[in-house]
Amino acid sequence: MSDFLTDLREDLLDGLERYERRRRWLRAPRLPGARWLAATAAVAAAAVLAVLVADGPRDREQAVAPPVTRLEGFNATGIVAQDGKLWVAQGTAGQVLSIDVESGRIVSRTAVGGHPGTVLFTGGSLWILDWEGRLLRLDPRTNRVIATLHLGQINGDIAFAAGAIWAVGDRGWLIRIDRETGKITRRISLGPGVARPPAHPRGETLAAAGDTLWVAARSGVIEVDARSGTIRGRASAPALPAEVARRTAADAGGLWLSSPTRREVLRIDARTRHVKRIRVPGDPGTLALVDGRLWVGTLHETGSLTRVTIIETDGHVAGSLEVPQPPVMIEPAPAGGAWVAFGENQTVSPAAIRLPDPR
Repeated sequence: MSDFLTDLREDLLDGLERYERRRRWLRAPRLPGARWLAATAAVAAAAVLAVLVADGPRDREQAVAPPVTRLEGFNATGIVAQDGKLWVAQGTAGQVLSIDVESGRIVSRTAVGGHPGTVLFTGGSLWILDWEGRLLRLDPRTNRVIATLHLGQINGDIAFAAGAIWAVGDRGWLIRIDRETGKITRRISLGPGVARPPAHPRGETLAAAGDTLWVAARSGVIEVDARSGTIRGRASAPALPAEVARRTAADAGGLWLSSPTRREVLRIDARTRHVKRIRVPGDPGTLALVDGRLWVGTLHETGSLTRVTIIETDGHVAGSLEVPQPPVMIEPAPAGGAWVAFGENQTVSPAAIRLPDPR
């Protein structure tokens, strides 16, 4: 037995010597403890690096972080998407944020004071309507307020139609503001159904499409030719509450309006002012036209389930998307789909998510 063990030992040593001569370049140096672990890690890193270099384009593409789909902590009272940014009015903080929609990083904070609400981007400027009746013009390149116009109306709204900014001013006058100069160029009386004391807590909602401007007032809906400044007609519609949630949207065919009292969306024809009622599966709130279809925030099961219901222009319900809380604002995203800002009480929105078009 001893001879067998001796022969086996010699054979093993001989084989080991031949192995070391042939494979010495593969063997790691004998380093104690941590140095051995570090060396092993370095070799592994080098191997990974070699794979990345050899397969460069694909891995570089994978290394790019995907666009963010949720933004939080901004308490929005107005949002608008433009030039790769989401511009957010913070009514409680008296400031305007610009957020990079790809990274979610806050690019700028601009203190404007007061209580900024509705925001609109046109003519290379951000226009901000303050709840205290100021219309501010902000230069997005410098993030500075370059003009302030006092409209004397609280809880109002602004829209862009026929090359100009429109707002409802003191005593219910429709005001045209030149986009280039920022000066008031025209005032149009909307009639006794809109006129009221300056401190009345309920304002009007504006919606525009091309040269047509719609005014949703306490007395109903008014259609205005923004090119000539003449009133084309009026239609019956429920009075809208004073809230951040935007309940109107316009296209070439007419006005869409979500009812604050019934589970329905109203469609008002631009030519005849005929009102069509479309049933929706839930209590409707804010709405917007996104990629040619109507997106409506809806509350279901006494508020325990909140969704965005998508409706075709013919009134057919195409589907729905679930959201964490009641939608407050819906803003079309330039790349498709929309940003949906949501909150508990439909007044301010602490967060927003980007939803893709489900088609």
